[in-house]
Amino acid sequence: MNNLLMKTIPSVVLRTVSRQLLVAKKNSPHIFFGVGLLGTATSAVMACRATLKLGETLEGINKEIEETKILREIPPAEDTPAVHREQLHHHIDTLHVYVVASMKIVKLYAPPVIIGVASVALLTGSHVQMTRRNSALMAAYAGLEKFFSQYRERVQQEVGEERELELYHGSSKELVKNSEGEVVEGRVVNPMRISPYARFFDEYSP
Repeated sequence: MNNLLMKTIPSVVLRTVSRQLLVAKKNSPHIFFGVGLLGTATSAVMACRATLKLGETLEGINKEIEETKILREIPPAEDTPAVHREQLHHHIDTLHVYVVASMKIVKLYAPPVIIGVASVALLTGSHVQMTRRNSALMAAYAGLEKFFSQYRERVQQEVGEERELELYHGSSKELVKNSEGEVVEGRVVNPMRISPYARFFDEYSP
């Protein structure tokens, strides 16, 4: 009993997971599009928040730069090896401040940029998948239309063009009244069957 249960559970789980994967694959363009739109909106909101914090970040960066200049201030009249070393240290410290400042700005805007790029990728993926499916659908439709046209040609050769057209339009012989009130046999054509795209409307149409 336990062995049977152990064999049955994985197969049930496998079928369920496989079914969910097929559903997800079928709806993947819509999922990608929805998540892409949500990600784009989220990226815009996060970018706005980062911009609000940018002023405070730049103020701190400018303060660090000014402090570096004050700590490494060198009299211009002196020209000694010690002064050259101080100038080199000053340039290194200034470069360090700019690197740290750049990292702060990158860290501030990295999340919205990453989310924005991922959202664009999802929207592009959705478009590509829909384009491929539409191309496959059009190819299938073209093949079906060609096959149906060939079938109609074979029927026309067998029963005649006029009879084939009657069958194609779904017309039938029925007893009808003519303009004089006499009951005669006539051919009745359903306007809805003249073409797959035909629609008929009049005052009696619901």
